[in-house]
Formats: sequence, structure tokens, C-alpha cells
Amino acid sequence: MKYTFKEFVDVRVLQDMTDDLYKLTGIPFGIITSSGEVIIHSGWRKICTDFHRKHPQTEKECIDSNINIRNKIKEGKSFVVYECPRGLVDAASPIMIEGEHVASVFTGQFFMKLPDKSKEQFFRQQAKKFGFDEEKYMEAFRSIPVLSEEKLCSALFFLSKLAQLLVQLGFARARELSAKERLSIALTSARMGTFEWDIALNKSTWDDNVHALLGTDPKAFTGKEDEFFNVIFTEDRNAVKAALAKAVETGAPYETEYRVVWQDGSVHYIMARGQVYRFSFGAAQRMVGVCWDVTAQKKIEEEFQSKMKELQGEQYFIDSLVNDLPGLFYFFDEQGTFLRCNKDLEKVSGFSSKEISGMKPLDFFVEPGKDIISNAISEAFRNGKVIVEADLATKDGKKIPYMFSGSRIGYEYKPHLVGMGIDLSAVKKAQKIANDKMSEMEKLNRFMMGREVRIIELKREIDLLLKDVGKPPKYKV
Repeated sequence: MKYTFKEFVDVRVLQDMTDDLYKLTGIPFGIITSSGEVIIHSGWRKICTDFHRKHPQTEKECIDSNINIRNKIKEGKSFVVYECPRGLVDAASPIMIEGEHVASVFTGQFFMKLPDKSKEQFFRQQAKKFGFDEEKYMEAFRSIPVLSEEKLCSALFFLSKLAQLLVQLGFARARELSAKERLSIALTSARMGTFEWDIALNKSTWDDNVHALLGTDPKAFTGKEDEFFNVIFTEDRNAVKAALAKAVETGAPYETEYRVVWQDGSVHYIMARGQVYRFSFGAAQRMVGVCWDVTAQKKIEEEFQSKMKELQGEQYFIDSLVNDLPGLFYFFDEQGTFLRCNKDLEKVSGFSSKEISGMKPLDFFVEPGKDIISNAISEAFRNGKVIVEADLATKDGKKIPYMFSGSRIGYEYKPHLVGMGIDLSAVKKAQKIANDKMSEMEKLNRFMMGREVRIIELKREIDLLLKDVGKPPKYKV
């Protein structure tokens, strides 16, 4: 069963109400749960309570009568009128909560018409049959009221109204209980507690969750102010007092964070929020609020800050390393989006870091260098490595010879290319100077060779002239 009748009503108050009603009307009332438990009874007849309910056989017949009434109620009947084996009449109306039969309102042990001598004789026989004290039993018999059909209808009508009222009260109570249950479950699941501070009396009320959060003993708690501040870190007390004072004075929401120390010495971070409610004349009356444990969140934040500092240190180291590299550094994905470059690329190309972030690698080249680099990038992603020479085109239109290297690496489960560019300007210049010198040497060599040939020819001519005059040759070449 989802609900029980006792959850819906104050049984003591309802008992007092039905007792007063019986005194006014003389009509007995009772409320019996669907499981058979008697919750309320007013004016029940002694012939039932002192006799029929005391003998095993007659008690069984009474129970069977109740079961018969409950079964008829389960069939969906709004009213049930039932006559027991001894001719006593009971009437009942069900109490339903959200379609569930939780109890029934009873009136009963009365006659529908004035009993005659035969009825009186029947009851005397019953006394003898079951061993009842005949005089007392017949006295109880004579006290049984007689209700006319009209009076019974009025009683049943009243029963119906009473049942409806109880249903409405039950619904309201059920909703209240359900809301409280949901709130309690939600607060417990979120490790949250509720508190109330009577500002005029300066006394607080905490639920069990607050005690669990603050590490205090609910049995020893009296609600005094110092009990709260004694568990708060000394360094945090003034901030909490200031937040409370501000909420009381200005009506602003109370919101603060503080640390508490449990008896085992452990430290816990608590977040609290509340709202001040005021008397009609404006004075602060009470504060209602919630608090919850944020220790885990604080630890995560501290770990995050520690990791951020570590990351910043690593980032600074990497930035310094990358920017100190002797050349250009670049790191981009398959779409050509730059993830990283060094300051030299900005300095050499003339483009700012913001401009470079929106550029592609091929934007730094013009034909034929653009085709060379495009093919080189494809080869690097395909084969893993590449080295190529091409002219880098700067923002102002200059062309600078570079040797570019690239290596494919995996980053975030995707291929990327990382590489460097070395300025070949000095090499190219030195190479040009060397080539020019070689050209000059070749010219000099050719000149010297021509002079040597001419000298040999002159020596031969001199030797021939000496021969013609009959003298021996001087050079013999």
C-alpha cells in the first residue's frame, strides 16, 4: 500500500471530534483501515465491545461482517448498509486516496425498527447460547438505538461528506508528505541541509543533514549562536557574521562560504544561502536557508589551479624553446590550420600572429614555390617526412630562399605536420660569391694559359732565328 490513513490525519484530534459528535447526535462513529485496524471509535455499543467481540464464535461473525462490508466497498459502492446475523445494522462509506482505499467511516450497531418481543427473546437465547451474563447482555440490548430510514439517510449523507473531507485532507497531507519526501531525498542526495534562524530569539534550528555537514551532535545541539561559530574556522567567522548582518539589515540574500572542523580534525568547505523574512512592521523575524558541502569541488578547484600553474610553467618552457629555435617553426593539421608557430615566422614573413592564425601554409608562397610546397606537404602526410627548398614570399613581396623540413605526427588521434625552415640566404650568397670567384679563376687561367702558349711560340721563333744565323738554339723547345 502506498499510503496509510495515519499519515493523513491527526488521530487524537479526529477522535475528539467524533466523541463530541456522538454526544450531540447519539450516533456512533468509527474509522477502520482497509487492513482491519480500528483507528477511531466513538459510542460503540457495549453489546458488541463487551460481548460479541469477546466470544470466539461471535467475534468471528463480527469480523466476517467487517470483511463483507470491505468487499462491497472494494466493488466501488459509495455506501454500504449491512445487517449482521443478529439483526444489528452497520453502515460505511470508503475513504479513498488517489484511487486507493485506505480506510472506511463506520456507523452502526443500531436497529432500523423498534425490536419486538420475538427479537428480545432471540437475544435472550443468544446470551444463554454463548454464556453471556443475561441481565447485563439484555441491558446492552435495550441501549441499542433505533434509527429511522430518514435518520439513517441523514447519517449516511453526513458520513459521505465526512469521508470526502477526509479525502481532501488526505490528498493535501499526501502531497505535503510527498513534497517533503522528495525534498528530503533531494537534499540528502545533494548533501544539503536546511536551517532556520529565529532572529528575535537568536536561536537556530537545523535538520539532521546540517548536523552531518557541520560535524555536530544533534542531541547536544541547543540552537545557540556560539554552537555555530565554534565549529567555523577562526579566520572565516568575521566574514560569516558580516554576511548575516548584511542580510538582516538590507534584506539582501545571505550567501557565504566557510570552513568547518570536525571532531576528527578534518576540514570541510560549506556553502550557505538564505533569505530573511520580516514582520509586517518591517523588523527581521527569521532566516530560512540551505547549506551544502563543497569540499570535493574545492579540492578539484585547487587541483585545477595547481595543474594550471604546472601547465603555465610547461607552456612557458615550450614557448621559450620554440621561440629560441634557429629558424622557422610551424605545426599545422591536414587542413592547413596553424596550431603553433614561433616568433621568427612572424618576424621574417611580416605577418602578425593574428593574421597567421587565419592563413594556410601555401599562403606564404608564390609560383613556382607554391606547387613545390603543396607537393612536399602531401608527401610528408603520405610518407612521414620531407625536405624541400623554396622561396618564402613575405608580406611586402620579398622572396627569401629557405630549406623546409616536415614530419608527420599524431595529435589528438589525427595526423599533423611539424617542421622547421632554415634561411638559405647566407648559403646562397656564399655560393654566389664562390661561383663568381671560380669564374674569375677560370678567366685568369685561360689568360695565363694563353700567355704560356705565346711564350713557347716566341721561344721557338728565337731558336729558329738562331739556327738561321748558324748559332745553337737557346731554349730548345
